[in-house]
Amino acid sequence: MQLVLVRTVTGLEHLAAEELADAGHRVVEVSKRQVIVEASPEVVERPPLVADDLFEVYGVAPDPGRTRAGLTAALREAIRSVPIARGAFAVSASFQGPRNFGRYDVEDLVGERIARLTGGRYHSRRYGVAPPEERSDWRVVLDGKTLWVSRRPYAVPLHRRTWRRQTVRGSLHPPVAAAMARLAGLAPGHEVLDPFCGAGTLLLEARALEPRARYAGVDRDPAALEAARANGPEGVKWRRGDARRVDDPVDRILTNPSGTTA
Repeated sequence: MQLVLVRTVTGLEHLAAEELADAGHRVVEVSKRQVIVEASPEVVERPPLVADDLFEVYGVAPDPGRTRAGLTAALREAIRSVPIARGAFAVSASFQGPRNFGRYDVEDLVGERIARLTGGRYHSRRYGVAPPEERSDWRVVLDGKTLWVSRRPYAVPLHRRTWRRQTVRGSLHPPVAAAMARLAGLAPGHEVLDPFCGAGTLLLEARALEPRARYAGVDRDPAALEAARANGPEGVKWRRGDARRVDDPVDRILTNPSGTTA
């Protein structure tokens, strides 16, 4: 079993944990914006829809506390061997609580150690220079109890959906849309309506969750419907209409009303 670090939008941690448990993975720990899971290899191929991102864990140590010396020692303990990747890579870090070091200090210490172990080319973010697009991404989290060192097994974060070609003003963040769909309790055969469908994010995330339901998206803005059709040309009926008139019976209404964002 692979230890996996799943990042979430604040408030969706337990929904992500529930989705992972339903898929047969063992949830180890839930904390702010984070779920730690013992997962089968399938988690990479079929990641949770509610997740903002996912990383495979390659190093663990107790959280070192405030000092830089403690950080250096903890990183030596955590990063003893890592997958060999001789190409370019970058590191992002976050921590909770007061520290006598900054995020760039963490990133550079990790990046330099991984470069020594693997021969890879580390690209620091310290001076505002963007790393190359073709790279691997490492993530370091100090959550107050544990220091986690992990690597993303994808080219881009999970929340960047492959289907998402266009957006409109007010488009939902896809993992938030997935969470709304999960809370809706969708079932096969359900008629599901979004009367403010915009670019279609809610219904497309709902369809990924329950493909055997039937979906209809309505919006009065032709540009929004054009975006929705570009994002999901099949599987959802898109039409121009007025949200004040719902002519056909539906089992669920999923919507992010006009004028709101998330």
